Amino acid sequence: FLVLAAGAAAYVEYLSEEAANQASGLGPAAPRLAGDFGFDPLGVMAEEGAYRRKELSANELFNGRLAMLAITGFAAQEFLWGTPVVEQTPFFF
Repeated sequence: FLVLAAGAAAYVEYLSEEAANQASGLGPAAPRLAGDFGFDPLGVMAEEGAYRRKELSANELFNGRLAMLAITGFAAQEFLWGTPVVEQTPFFF
């Protein structure tokens, strides 16, 4: 039941966002690479070729996903042991 309710809520939110975008004159967003928000203050990506840019983008996505798994592991560890991770592994912090 909860999955259906969440799906219905997401669909309603999607429809309302589409209506708001059409009312404001915004069209579909321009296609771009996943994770590419144009933030490159040191200009690292500007001097790289297309293959290297794709490789750097893939590595960035992989590192982000790995970080999400790590923090999920911290939360699970705290839940199972009942003490903060900082107290369990003081040599890391």
